Amino acid sequence: MKALAPNGNYPEGPGYWNYGMEFNCIALMLLEGTLGSDFGLAKLPGFRETADYLDVVTGPSGLTFNYADGGADRGSCFATWWLAKRFNRPDILPYFELPAYRELCRGGKRGRFPHRLFAHSLLCVSTPPSDVVNKQPLVWDAQGPVPITIQRASWDRDALFVGLKAGSPSGNHGHMDGGSFVLDALGVRWAMDLGAESYYGIEKRGMNLWDSRQNSDRWKIFRLSTAGHNVLMLDNQPQFVRGYAKVVQVTKGTGAASTVVLDLSSLYPNAKRVSRTGAMAASGKSYRLTDEVDGLRAGASVRWCMNTQGSTATIEGDTIVLKQKDRTLRVTQVGGQKAPWQVQPAKGPNEWDSPNRGCQQLVFTVPASSDGKARLAVEFRID
Repeated sequence: MKALAPNGNYPEGPGYWNYGMEFNCIALMLLEGTLGSDFGLAKLPGFRETADYLDVVTGPSGLTFNYADGGADRGSCFATWWLAKRFNRPDILPYFELPAYRELCRGGKRGRFPHRLFAHSLLCVSTPPSDVVNKQPLVWDAQGPVPITIQRASWDRDALFVGLKAGSPSGNHGHMDGGSFVLDALGVRWAMDLGAESYYGIEKRGMNLWDSRQNSDRWKIFRLSTAGHNVLMLDNQPQFVRGYAKVVQVTKGTGAASTVVLDLSSLYPNAKRVSRTGAMAASGKSYRLTDEVDGLRAGASVRWCMNTQGSTATIEGDTIVLKQKDRTLRVTQVGGQKAPWQVQPAKGPNEWDSPNRGCQQLVFTVPASSDGKARLAVEFRID
C-alpha cells in the first residue's frame, strides 16, 4: 500500500493493480468485519486517491496504459466497487466498470481475473445516480516511484488520449520503456505497448527472467527491450538499466491543451541530454511528440519507433496514414531532422520472442549532426 503514495499511482501498472488491489480490499473487509478496525490502513497516503487510478489509465479504446509487465485488457474489478462505496465515489463507475459489470453478468467478456473474486462485488454493488459527474482529471501527473503522465482531450469515447512513461527499467516488472507512449484516438488504440512475454515460455528454457542487470537474459527478450518499445534508441544501444527518467513538467492550458516534458538523460549514457516533450493541441485533434538529444558522437544513429496493431499503413512522403476500419490517423515527421519511414514487423530476432501477429513498427532513423545533436518531432493528427 505504501507504493501508492503520494496520489494513487501503482508502480507495476494497471494489470498488477487489479491483481493485488482486489485482495487488498478483501483484507481490509476482513479486518473491519472481525476486529472492527482497519488500523488506519485506508488512511495511508495515496490509498483514497487510487480509486481514480484505473479509470485515469484506461483510454477511450477501453485498453489500459499497460506499461511494464501488464496486459492492456481490462475487465470488471471488485476493488472498483469497494473503493466507490468506501470513499463515496460513484463517479468512478460509469466510465468503464458499470458497463463491464453488466456485460459480465450477461455472460459476456470475462476480462482477466473476474472469475475469482467476482462474487464479492455483490457486497458493494449499487447503481450510481444518472446525473453523476466524472471527477477525474484530463491531465494527470502520477508521480510515485514509477512516474507516468496522462493527457486526454476529454472523457468522450472518440477523444485523443496519450500516456507517457518515466521511471527505471530496474523497477519491479520493469521494461526498457523510459519515454514510451500509448495513444488512443477515435476509440482506437494506435500506439501500443506489446506487453509482457510469457513467463513460463522464457523460464522453461532456463533463462533468468528476473535478473535485471544490464547484460542479463531479461533484456534479450524483444518485448522487454529498448527495440520493442515506443522509445528512442541511440547508436543501437539499449537503455541503461540503472537510469531513471523524470517527469520535469506537466502543464494544462486552455481547451484541451497540455504539455508534458520528460528528462530521459540518465537512460542514455552515450548522450549528455535527452528529453521528450508531448504537447496536445487546444483543439484536441492533434498531438506532437518532440525529442531533443545532445552530446552524441557525430553521425550516431537516432532511431524513432512506434508499435501499432491492426492498422494498414500507407507512406505518403513524411506522413504515414494509418487506417483501422473507417478511422484514420496521420503520423507526420515535422521536426528539424527527417528520414524515410519504414514499416516493419514488430518481431524480435530470437526464436523465443513472440511473433506479435498483426503488429507493426513505424520507424525512421536519423544521424546525429556534427555537433552531436538530434532534433526530431512527430505529429499525430485525427482526420
